[in-house]
Order: sequence, then structure tokens, then C-alpha cells
Amino acid sequence: MTFFKLISLITKKEWHFVAFLSLALIFITTLPLIFGWLIRPFNSQFIGTHFAMLVDWFVYYSYIEQTRQGHLLFFDLFTSEPHRAVLNIFWLLVGILVKYLNLTNIFAFNLVRIVLIPIFLVLAYLFVSLIFDELKKRKVTLLILSFSSGAGFLLIDRLIRFPGNFVNGRLNWPMDLWVPELNTFATLYYSPHLIASYILIVYIFLLTILFVNNQKLVYSIPAGLASLFLISFHPFHALTIFSVILVYLGIIILVKKRIIWPYIFYYCIIGSISLPAVMYYAYLIRYDNVTRLKYIQNICLTTPFWLTIFSLGILFFLALWGIWLIRGKKVINSDIGSPPAFLSVWFLVQLGLLYTPVLFQRRLSEGLHFPLVVLSLIAWYYFYEQFLSEKSGLKKFFISQKEILLVFALVFLSLSNLFLISSDIYMYQNRKGFTYIEKDLIQAMDFLKNKKDSFVVFNTSQNIVNIIPAFTGKSVYTGHGVETISFFAKQKEVDWFFKTNRAESIEKNFLFFLYRSGAAAGGI
Repeated sequence: MTFFKLISLITKKEWHFVAFLSLALIFITTLPLIFGWLIRPFNSQFIGTHFAMLVDWFVYYSYIEQTRQGHLLFFDLFTSEPHRAVLNIFWLLVGILVKYLNLTNIFAFNLVRIVLIPIFLVLAYLFVSLIFDELKKRKVTLLILSFSSGAGFLLIDRLIRFPGNFVNGRLNWPMDLWVPELNTFATLYYSPHLIASYILIVYIFLLTILFVNNQKLVYSIPAGLASLFLISFHPFHALTIFSVILVYLGIIILVKKRIIWPYIFYYCIIGSISLPAVMYYAYLIRYDNVTRLKYIQNICLTTPFWLTIFSLGILFFLALWGIWLIRGKKVINSDIGSPPAFLSVWFLVQLGLLYTPVLFQRRLSEGLHFPLVVLSLIAWYYFYEQFLSEKSGLKKFFISQKEILLVFALVFLSLSNLFLISSDIYMYQNRKGFTYIEKDLIQAMDFLKNKKDSFVVFNTSQNIVNIIPAFTGKSVYTGHGVETISFFAKQKEVDWFFKTNRAESIEKNFLFFLYRSGAAAGGI
């Protein structure tokens, strides 16, 4: 099976289904934003933030704004230390779109997200088609993939008992309620850069399966280029890509008890093409102090394992059963070189990566939902076909009520996603956080934006969110728990400065001390 032959096997009816599902997902994931925009208070602007990753939106907008202002490399505008500008190809492309189409940052952000949704679904459907021959199984799998989540909704009370989790790193919330990478719907709902990384992961692994089936090294070229692009804006996924492929190809070599040189060449070619991006980030961590400190303080640890199981839900147990069936060759197409075998390796390796000794553990959950869902459906269909006889009353019930049962299953499996949407609607209705910004504040930032001098704004920081870089392209002294170096120490300085109106000489001496100590990159 080749890539283009795989595409040719998909019927028009199937593409119509994928198109309809794309439109449905675009509508569902965009409707809360439209609602938030429609109910915006008078004389204010809707920002388009979400409940999860609340502090990160302004970082993304700051990248887009810098490109709008003509920059090809991005500075961290949320800290004041001198540092190197960084290349981020994905956000650069979004920024170029904004600049030349004269779009607002927020509109372009969601426009790119919308455009990427059908691209992901097309690629996902191609992958699913390698697993299932039957049309109904393909469609159900794509539906479950698009809407399912974990069982974190059963532990919503933990959000009330541990409200500080998102701020200080406590690991007491089910991840399906606040980690967008963990399931497909949340990924499609939140940010285009998450969708882009998901697309690239699925694409690289799809090409790897086709390579194993065809033994043609030509697949290593697009896989390597996709890996290069992925690592250029999401470097931690290098661990996902190279670990999964290494283990899978290594297992095949061990099973066949001989060195398979094309496999080694394939892995080396992908690695060689990806190497510039890997070396680039290694260079930044080694020689740029701000990049290194941001990496150290960006702690994204995975929840305890029992809570992670809740976050994956019932699909976790079905996926394990699916792996057992594939290993025992109880389902068709289960040999070591088959797509189901690859999915088994993908799931187990990536699940293990969530607990590797790195600081960005939970970021490695991106893409895990794909093998989780497909393996679960393999197990379900095995149960349905093998354990329910044609005369079984239960099977007759499943057949007669299949549409209702499918809807019930989708609703039950998507309850955590419904929580995400309802949380956003609640946030918009009650004007929480920086959901809306008053126009006079926008005008004040326009004043800063139009000043040509290079300077750092010595500012207050409310709830570790600062909007100034997103709207002005100017640096702030403190403004983000990760992007700001030594955020809490700086926040104490800011609080001290603004708490009391002291003599002008004292305040000037304080600011001059910060400048002389190297904390400011230009002036305050």
C-alpha cells in the first residue's frame, strides 16, 4: 500500500463524511468564541482566551504581533533580560498571514485553527483506513476520535479542592479537564500550533507504517521534513517521534533476528534531516541564558498514574485489551509489521514517555489519544463480533438501537469536553480574567506600540497574565510565570514599588539599580 493508493481507495461518500464532520467540529469549537464575542461588554474587545492555558494566549499573540511589526525572529517580551531572538517557523507563518491580509491577531489565530481541522481529519481518516476495511468502522472510529475524552468529569471536585493547580504546578486535576494535548477534541478546540503538531505526528507515523510495508526509503524524506518542521516549533516532540520509531523498528529487527538495513537507513535519514532543529534548540539552551532558565522553570509534570488513568477513561482499559488481542494475533492483520502492531508500540511508548525524567512530561501527551482510540475500537469490535452470537438478544439490541447507542456513547465519552466548553461560556458570561479588555486600555497600548524607542515597561502583573506584549510588541518587566525569568522575585519588586507612593528620588534609585544590575534590556 502506497500513500497515493491509500488516498485513491477512499470513496467520495467517505470524503463527504469527513467534510461534514470537519464542518461540525469547526462549528462546535467556534460557537463558544462567537458567543463570547456577541456578549462582549460595551466599549471592550473580546480576547478569545479559554479556561485551560489561560496565561499562554498572550504569548502566542505576542509572536504574531512581532511578525506584524516586521520581525522574523521572536524575542521573549515577557522578561527584561537581554537574550537572543528565536526562530519559530509556525508562528512566523501565522504572523505573515496576519501582516499581508491585514487581519487581527485574534481572528488569524482562530482562522488558522479552523483551516487545520479538516487537514487533521483527512489525515486521521487515511490512517484509520489502514486499520479497518469496513466503512462503518472507519466512520465510528473517526467520530470517537473527534469527540471522546477521559473520565476526569467524575473528579471535577478536585478543581474546587485544589484551585491552585494551574498556577503552582500541583498535580491534582485530571488532565482531560485542562491539558489540551491529551485528547483530540481539546486540541482542535484550543490552538492551531497544537493541531499542527498533532498533524505532523500522525503524518510521520503514517509514513513510517507505509515505509515498513513498502521498504521504500523515499518515505524517509517527507517524514524527515515533517519532523524538522515539528521540532522547529515543538522541540520536545523529538522525544516522541524518535522513541516510537526506534522501538517499533527495533522490535521488528529483534523478531526477525536479522539486521534490516533499510530500517536503519530510514531512521538515520529522518534524524539527519531533523538534526538542524535539534541542534538549534541545543545551542539556545547552551548559550542563551533566558532560554535555559525558561526550560528549567517550565515544569509540566504528569499527574500521578492513577489520575492519568482517570484522564484517559474507559478507553485506557479497552486499549490495553486491544494490545493483548493484537499480541495474541486474535484479530486480523496482527503481525509485527502491521499498522495495529505499530499502534500498540506507539501507545505503550508514549504512555511511558509521560513519566520520563524530563520537565515537560505532560507536553508529551500530544498524539496519545490517537492510538488510544483506535486500539479501543479494535477491542470493541472483537468483543462485538466474537462474543455476541447472531441470535444473541444483546446483539439484536445493539443492531436495532445502534444510532441511539452511538449517540449515547459519544455523549458519555465527551463529558469532559463538555466541561471545557461550559467553563469557557461561564468565563465569558462572568467576565473572568482577561476575557475582555476595555477600549481605553487598548488605546493606551496603542500609544506604547507607536513609540519607536526600545524600552521595557515596568508594570504590575495581575494573575501572572500581561497583555502588553500581545498588543504592543514591547517588553514588560514581569508578566508570565514561565516566560518571565525569576517571575516571583520580580513580582515582589513590582509589588513593593507600586504599593506605596514614595519620594521620587527613592523610586528613581530603585529603577536605576534594576537597570544597572542587568535586569532591563534597554531601559525602563
